[in-house]
Amino acid sequence: MLHNESGGRVCVRWIQADRRLVFQVEDTGPGIAEHDLPHLFSPLYRGEPSRNRHTGGAGLGLTIARRILRAHGGDLVAANSMAGGALFTGTLPFAQPALPAPEPVAADACSDQGS
Repeated sequence: MLHNESGGRVCVRWIQADRRLVFQVEDTGPGIAEHDLPHLFSPLYRGEPSRNRHTGGAGLGLTIARRILRAHGGDLVAANSMAGGALFTGTLPFAQPALPAPEPVAADACSDQGS
């Protein structure tokens, strides 16, 4: 569902917090239509109604991604970022560690989308 124009950006962020990994993928595209947000994770749902494979996938990717995360005790949600692009946030719990938990860490990486 990430959609960017030429010259846009995609940022991936993650942080370890409260025994969970929280990651976000955000783009600088047009965002997600409000009427599409409640349906994004429904199997075969596509915000673009033409069903043309050149303008989108089969409508299974987000469903599969969410089911995988939920099967591992996490979740995946979608929203529009404050800047206007799409924002996907996923979580996964950490397994019970045998050693003391390491110090919290975080990462942030962005990529410019060329023409």
